[in-house]
Amino acid sequence: MKAVYRYKCLFQNRIFEWVRKFKIGIESLDDAPRPGAPVKVSDDATTWAIDEVIQNDHNINIRSISAELNLIYVQKNLHKCVPWLLTKEMKEKRLSACEKLLERYEIEGKGFLDRILTVDESWIHHLIPDSKRSSAEWHHKGSPTPKKPRITASAGKVLLPIFYDSKGCILEYYLPKGQTVNSIVYSELLEKN
Repeated sequence: MKAVYRYKCLFQNRIFEWVRKFKIGIESLDDAPRPGAPVKVSDDATTWAIDEVIQNDHNINIRSISAELNLIYVQKNLHKCVPWLLTKEMKEKRLSACEKLLERYEIEGKGFLDRILTVDESWIHHLIPDSKRSSAEWHHKGSPTPKKPRITASAGKVLLPIFYDSKGCILEYYLPKGQTVNSIVYSELLEKN
């Protein structure tokens, strides 16, 4: 048969598999449901309930829908991206610095903490456009795709250093465009203000 029909006929191993299944009492030729396959909603009441929730809020996410309707929701978690991984030497250096600060605190007490200043730098953009994901809406199949104009990221941004002490924020200052940032600039900022 194979010589005549080539790939239009069943392979011999498929026939042997069916014979084996019939012998043990399995008469269906359909594939059995696999574990891990996505669960589909076939209940009309659940489908209507999901549709009603989406009609009330087009920006709702899957987690909120499942919480509102008491459905089971499972997701895959991605790895958290970090700017860099610390080497063993970097970890040891940080540990040493923390131990020295702790020793000074034990000797000098709370007055030592009151003298510590720290700074956090943030780039502030003049315009921060929404991402495609955050502006996504639920729609039925066949409904028109919502239109959104393309917005380019802002060309303008400024550096905002924020200085803190043990009581909270003590200084916010928007640096002028092109300003070099170093310890001298920060010292002058703190002396002026």
